[in-house]
Amino acid sequence: MTNSDLLANSVKHVSFGIILQICLRIATFVVNACILRVISREVLGIINVRLTLLYSSIQFISREAFRRAAISDSKSHNWSNTVNVIWLNVPVSIIVGSFFSAIWIYCLHKPDPQLVSGYDSASVIIPISVLVEIIAEPAYIFGQLNSFLKLRIIIEGLAILLKCTLMIILTTKYPDNAVSVYAYSQLVSSIFYTLIYYTYFYIYFNGTITFTETFAPKINNLWNSLNSDLVVLVYSFFKQTVVKQLLTEGEKLVMTFFNPLTFAEQGIYEVINNLSSLPARFIFQPIEESGYILFSQLIDRNKPAKDQEKTNLISACNILSVMLKLMITFGSIVVVFGYRFSDIVLLIYGGSKLSSDIALTLMRCQCFYILLIAINGVSECFTFAAMNNTEISVFNKKMVRLSFIFLLSTFVFTKMFGSPGFIFANCLNMTGRIFESAIFTRKYYANTSVKSPFSISLIPNVLVLLSLLASFVFISIIEVFFPNIATVHFITRLCVGFFFFAIVLLTFLLKEQSLVAFIMSEFRKRKNKKE
Repeated sequence: MTNSDLLANSVKHVSFGIILQICLRIATFVVNACILRVISREVLGIINVRLTLLYSSIQFISREAFRRAAISDSKSHNWSNTVNVIWLNVPVSIIVGSFFSAIWIYCLHKPDPQLVSGYDSASVIIPISVLVEIIAEPAYIFGQLNSFLKLRIIIEGLAILLKCTLMIILTTKYPDNAVSVYAYSQLVSSIFYTLIYYTYFYIYFNGTITFTETFAPKINNLWNSLNSDLVVLVYSFFKQTVVKQLLTEGEKLVMTFFNPLTFAEQGIYEVINNLSSLPARFIFQPIEESGYILFSQLIDRNKPAKDQEKTNLISACNILSVMLKLMITFGSIVVVFGYRFSDIVLLIYGGSKLSSDIALTLMRCQCFYILLIAINGVSECFTFAAMNNTEISVFNKKMVRLSFIFLLSTFVFTKMFGSPGFIFANCLNMTGRIFESAIFTRKYYANTSVKSPFSISLIPNVLVLLSLLASFVFISIIEVFFPNIATVHFITRLCVGFFFFAIVLLTFLLKEQSLVAFIMSEFRKRKNKKE
């Protein structure tokens, strides 16, 4: 396989991973919207925080290190050794699953059984479902190593669809048993996932002995496998995996082990978090992908800035400044209109279950967090495209420190402010990341004759800002006169909102020509790729 083929496969892997993440977000969005109206907020908190954390922790810790080791070091080991080491997933999953299940049942604060039934049994079923998925790991890794790229997204997508369908149908029919429904839906989905993987390869190998030889553990080679370098590599990745899980699931871990919020508050927070993250995924992520590709083409990460072509440095500077200004503009629009229309969005999405002061406060706080996400995504595009390997290692260490600060601030802020404290901690963490990227970018351009993108004005046009300010003021006045969500008030507020949004959009089109040109060029590129 040539280098260009390897690069193409890598791009496909990343693209499929992004698609899966978006599918998962959409699935969560749809399921929450459907079941919010039939279950209590306490039950939603147990499912979306407590049991989801149990599932993700067992799954990630049990299999991630094996996956990374087997895939990253595949050229150094034969498949016979690799498949034996992969099967070690099973005992590891049993041990990790039993450990976490015991903690969830005997150590953590449990919900009132009269309000939430089936918690203990769900805490046992979830580890079993992970174990069932782990059995499919030899087939999964074989598929990844042999470029069965579409297979993963099809199987995982179908498994997600099956789980969501079962959740919606059964929860609607048996709302009092929603926790058990979640656990059994996950188990059925896991069984489907494993069966489909092996069924596909059974057909692929025409049911011959090759199928068994490929995926069964090699008992006669077991001792050599256990003493191979691959096991050492798995152990190295395992330590990183535990740390990564702590940082990735920091919010849920704080909620679960320190109980700063009630189960009802946890449920509301998680719904708001999923709801507000969807626009960021669909709007900001494509722009970030394009930005990273552009910067990678302009900047050679193995050369210092002073050795780069000046024209490329100028182009990268201009593109980054335009993208930052664009994200600040988009984020400001989200803050203005998202803040004022949060109550309507919550009512449409979750009905009366989300019609509360705390839900409205969380949604409005998330609007400011989305602005920071937009800025950080673009700033880190340039950072990771321009950094060499040494600089990336140093930057990652800084990110780990920021993540621990985030965990600490989460604990402190939730004690002070309740559930909005999680968003404040996220904002603090995101601000720190933007600051680190800005420092790197300034230093990168310091040894050149080109200005740093952060030295150029990133503030949107004055008329755009005035249109946003006017929109916020007038929509706020209308909200005073039409405070509730009765039908007439609802329509009136929406009409006023659309009117002012049109004014902001028209002002943007007229006064931000460079940003509009950038958007149109990216749209044409994506359209040409599809054709």
